Amino acid sequence: MQELEFSAERYIDHLMACDKQAEVWSRLKLCEGEVLVLASASLEPLVAALASRLGCLYVASKLECNADRYSGRLLMDVTGKKIDFLSACIKGFSLGEVSTVVSDNLTDEPLLSLADKPVVVLNRSKDRLRWKGLEAEYLEVWR
Repeated sequence: MQELEFSAERYIDHLMACDKQAEVWSRLKLCEGEVLVLASASLEPLVAALASRLGCLYVASKLECNADRYSGRLLMDVTGKKIDFLSACIKGFSLGEVSTVVSDNLTDEPLLSLADKPVVVLNRSKDRLRWKGLEAEYLEVWR
């Protein structure tokens, strides 16, 4: 377990040093004063490392663990169920008080629809077609 957590920390170091997703980081800075919560279907060790750096709460998919070793199987997958997990895991979370949601994942459309300020990250120009009908701010990060 510790080895994977260490690797996740180093990977976050690498991403931050390479300034990956600069547009997303810049947009997040506009959320100052809001409570930041990471809700990701990515695996918990990686999301936990990022949340630690950002000083925020998180929900993430969890790996099954036996005797301090990851089995490689998912114990909990939050894909498409982030609203339920946020409600269950984050004390004080209220569906009516979601300010900004940033996502590039189509399964997050229900969460984006709750937000006062939905922000969709487009990784390729053709991704915009997937989001037709959602009124949101669009960040084009492929440029």
